[in-house]
Formats: sequence, C-alpha cells, structure tokens
Amino acid sequence: MKKLLAVLIFISFLLIVSTCGTKSIHDKQNQRYVEKILKDDISVKSKYGNISNYKTLKVGRFYGSETDYGYDYYTLRINGSKSSGTTYLKLYKDKSGNLIKHEIND
Repeated sequence: MKKLLAVLIFISFLLIVSTCGTKSIHDKQNQRYVEKILKDDISVKSKYGNISNYKTLKVGRFYGSETDYGYDYYTLRINGSKSSGTTYLKLYKDKSGNLIKHEIND
C-alpha cells in the first residue's frame, strides 16, 4: 500500500513539473511568434493555404552548445484551405528573447 501511494505521488509530481515546464516554454511571446510565422511564412502558405486552425502537439527546448544557438521546437498539426498536416518549427532567439530566425520542416 505504501509503494502504491509513493508511485501515485511520484506520478503526480512528474505531471505537475512537465505541465509547468511546457507552460514556461510555450509562453505568450512564443505563441505570438508561432501565429505570426504561420500567417506570414511563404512555405507554409504554399503548402497549407490559409490556416484555419492549428494545434500544438509537442513543445520542447534545446539549450544549445558552444557552436549552436539554443532553440524552442514545436510539433504542430495544421489545418489549412489547401491541405492539413504535421509540421515541425524551430524558433531561434537571442539572449533577450527576440526571434532571430525560424526553421520549418515537414
């Protein structure tokens, strides 16, 4: 009984930590960047057309190395006027949090 209680407490702790981590990465500023990219990017418009809606499936952060910038990565499910599909977005930002560039991979 004590083991079951300990496992439940541990699982609850993991869920709280993962939820807080996801919310810290996917903040309002990043959400604005994602929406702006989906609205303005030429490759997204050519593949999906006008975006009717999108859903964030996965969010994460790569902290970088000595040679690479860190980036936030998103897996997005996009529904557009031409087609629907899953795409991968990387947001590269400087130290102050301003967007430097983005990459979109299908």
